[in-house]
Amino acid sequence: MPKKTRGDKKTTAKKQRFVQSLIANTPDITMAQAGQAVTKKFGTMLAFDKLREAFTSGGGKLTNRGRKRGTSTSASSAAARAALRSGIGRRQSDVRAAVMSKALSGLPTHLVFVINGAKAVPNIFSTSKQAEDYITKLIEGGASPSNVGYYERRPMGVTVQI
Repeated sequence: MPKKTRGDKKTTAKKQRFVQSLIANTPDITMAQAGQAVTKKFGTMLAFDKLREAFTSGGGKLTNRGRKRGTSTSASSAAARAALRSGIGRRQSDVRAAVMSKALSGLPTHLVFVINGAKAVPNIFSTSKQAEDYITKLIEGGASPSNVGYYERRPMGVTVQI
């Protein structure tokens, strides 16, 4: 792999003059569009600080800095940002940990763990009847009873200090 080198000053100056000529010909061009035009013409981009310098010296106006909050480029990135804002995270282990902590925060909570391969998947229920119905459906659906665990969380009435 060839060693990356810094662009020479002559090429950088040519790119900056090109940006200034773009602004003279098209005054409403944005800095991003100017940067894309440089890359298209020269095959390589102009460093951000040099692009900004050429853009402002050519008379370009910097407006709408950054992307507006709440806008999304795709549905998946919007879902990922929503998960991050909720404090859950994107990894499966983070989601399972969030479900577990939610289950442990309320009293009493009925938990049904289903062993699926190497993972224990927690399921939360507010009543024992709901948990029992779920277990019945699992076993009738072919799940092994040895792969299902049921727990009810109750206060112990003992203070434990660590």
